[in-house]
Amino acid sequence: MSSQNGSPLIKYSRLSDVVYEWIRNAILSSEFKPGERLSQEMITERLQVSRTPVRDAFNRLQTEGLLDVRPNAGAIVTRLSNEKLAEIYELRALLEGPAARYACENITDEDIAELTRINDQMQQHCDDLPEFIRDNRSFHHALYSFSRREYLVSHIFQLWDLVEPYRYMYIHTKGKTDASIQEHLKVLDALRKRDALTAGKVIVDHLALVVSTLSDPDR
Repeated sequence: MSSQNGSPLIKYSRLSDVVYEWIRNAILSSEFKPGERLSQEMITERLQVSRTPVRDAFNRLQTEGLLDVRPNAGAIVTRLSNEKLAEIYELRALLEGPAARYACENITDEDIAELTRINDQMQQHCDDLPEFIRDNRSFHHALYSFSRREYLVSHIFQLWDLVEPYRYMYIHTKGKTDASIQEHLKVLDALRKRDALTAGKVIVDHLALVVSTLSDPDR
C-alpha cells in the first residue's frame, strides 16, 4: 500500500526497534533477571544481528531504567534495592489508588463484564505463569483505562515496567496466584457497588503486601 507520492503508508520497524523489543520483553518476563550481565556479543550471536542495533537498544533500555550500560563492559539488568522497590511501590499506590477510584466513577456494566472475563481467564492460567502475568497486566490496564486519565495510566505503566521482573518473583511465591485473583474479586465487588473508596483501598493494600513480600532479605 502506497500514498499518492509513492511512499509506503506503513513503514516497517527498524532492526534496532525489533532488537529493543526483544530484549525489553526478555527483561520484563524475567528471562534476563535483575543483576544479570548482558554483553553485546551475546545478543548479536543470539539474534544474528550486528552490534549497532544492539547498542541502540541498550541505550534506549538504559533511558527507561531497565539496563545499566557500562562502557566496555556490556550492560547489567537493573537490580532494585529494597529501598528503591519501596519507593516505586509507594508511587504506584499514589497513582493506582486514585486510578481505581476514577475508574469506579466512570465504569459501565460492560466494562465490569470485561474485567470479569479477564479475571476468569487468569484463573484458567494459574499453572501457566507467563500467561497469568500477562492476564494480570491486562486486568489492571483495562481497569485504569476506564479512569479516562490517559497520562495517569501512562505513568502507572512506566512504573510497572521497572518492577515487572519482581512481579514474576512475587507470583512464583506459593499462593500468590490465588491472592491476586482474590484481590481482583474484591475490586470487582467494589466496582459493582460503585464503591470507589473500597476499590482504591483494595489496590493500595495489595501493593503494600507485594512490596513487603519482595523486601524479604532472602529474595
